[in-house]
Amino acid sequence: MICSEIVQQYESRFGRIDVYDRYLVSTLNSEAGRDPNRLEYLHWILAITEEHFCEPWGFIGNRVNANAADPALLARARKTVPLWRSFAVVGYTSRTRELFELESLVLNGFPHCYFEALECAEAWTDTVIRSVRSQ
Repeated sequence: MICSEIVQQYESRFGRIDVYDRYLVSTLNSEAGRDPNRLEYLHWILAITEEHFCEPWGFIGNRVNANAADPALLARARKTVPLWRSFAVVGYTSRTRELFELESLVLNGFPHCYFEALECAEAWTDTVIRSVRSQ
């Protein structure tokens, strides 16, 4: 069990982001995946990470609304966000797992994993980021 506590919580029209010491958890609203301004969501996350992280950090997508990440945005973020070091997805449907497999194609060589429980994703992310930070 992870003993991390939320450092800060943010809300926007896209959903909620919970920031912890070594990672953030993004829980999008059901409409966020259809929002034509998805790039704005990436900018929102980047602003939050720049404020909170001066060391490597991990991203957890808590997909309670079966959202998927745009692979083009993932590839772009991977190149432009040097402190981002892991990507975890918590899914609740088989469709979310299928979408994660597609997203994995742009994350080749980057630590990423699919989970069915948020606590497991948090534990994995915490372990990955602790390891990266200790190098």
